[in-house]
Amino acid sequence: LMPNVKFLLLLHHKEYLNAGNSAKVLLSLLPKEQIELFVYGREGDFDRLVEEILIDREHTLTLWPGRESQTIEEFLAELPTDSGWAARRNGDVEISQESSLLRIVVLDGTYTNAKNMHKTIRKRLKENAPKNVALHPNEASKFHRAQKTYGASIAENLKNNKN
Repeated sequence: LMPNVKFLLLLHHKEYLNAGNSAKVLLSLLPKEQIELFVYGREGDFDRLVEEILIDREHTLTLWPGRESQTIEEFLAELPTDSGWAARRNGDVEISQESSLLRIVVLDGTYTNAKNMHKTIRKRLKENAPKNVALHPNEASKFHRAQKTYGASIAENLKNNKN
């Protein structure tokens, strides 16, 4: 795993005891200093997540497949050149050990629950909410397929990406 990356896993409380929950695998695979669990609905956890985001909002992103989402390349391009992530932006594979810590908020729940968690983050933090980044913004995600507006959403995405 890349140095100076920390995953902030916001797990919906209904997923907490779900045996089939794949995001919890991250907890056992990653070193403790690179992942932190926050349970949405558990007292104090959301406040702790907000505090963690606000440590360095500029170097924090939320994985979210929305229309307003950036690519990782776009996100990196907006970071200050002295953050240490500039080398990655220029195509270099190595990241400096002195790079700023990159925090990645991962929402874990059904589409409806993840959407509600995402809205709560945006409502609570307003202009301080982390930027949204989609891993594959030009492809239909499982989240988009779950939406009632799937067809219109995909058509709009395809139309915008051909220009």
